[in-house]
Amino acid sequence: MSKTAILTGISSGLGSELALNLIGQGYKIIGVSRSAIKNAKLKKLMDKGSIIHVMGDVSESKTVENSFKKAQETGDLNLVINCAGSGVFGSAGTYKADVIQEVLQTNLMGTILFSDSAFTHFKNDGGTIVNIISTAAFTPRVNEAVYCASKFGVKGYTESLRLETKNTPIKIIAVYPGGMNTNFWQNANCNNVDCEKFMEASEVAQIIVDNIFSKRSCYVSDIVINRNSG
Repeated sequence: MSKTAILTGISSGLGSELALNLIGQGYKIIGVSRSAIKNAKLKKLMDKGSIIHVMGDVSESKTVENSFKKAQETGDLNLVINCAGSGVFGSAGTYKADVIQEVLQTNLMGTILFSDSAFTHFKNDGGTIVNIISTAAFTPRVNEAVYCASKFGVKGYTESLRLETKNTPIKIIAVYPGGMNTNFWQNANCNNVDCEKFMEASEVAQIIVDNIFSKRSCYVSDIVINRNSG
């Protein structure tokens, strides 16, 4: 059976780069996102059957159920990567309830739902859960209170989940990347951010994939990725 991975947030940025890397490792991808895939390389891979797209909100149970159903129909599911993310920034006192709800549902609820399902699927035969978090999970920042709150929550959930995987064949990898040069910032209404100084998503993806498939007697459980200061 084909090696299969579920990857949320596939439609852009780091998610797209992770998909390309995983396919290079011989994986078929169940890619999850709220929006259609427009990346030309990914669309060609969809046509070849290397990517099966599930369109839906990661915070909805039906999206999770559909993703795992597709994965089980496709091959041997042994990897789930939570990469979907949302960020809307602003000063305290400016956040609306619907904005707070969107950030918490995508970043926290989505990660929990997909990780919980992966835990159930992997607890007997093994597998790897990778949660892409952010350096915002341990570095509070001005104008990012809600985003930081969501990432602090994902960090707490991930560390607690790791404790529950003791004596199981499940690996939990937490990834904390700094800012990347993607359209995330435009979507978050941060047009004043100079993304050109940030890391390239393709390089971050390569570091993550290298660690996932490292052939050692141990594995890197927490990965902090920062840009060069020069």
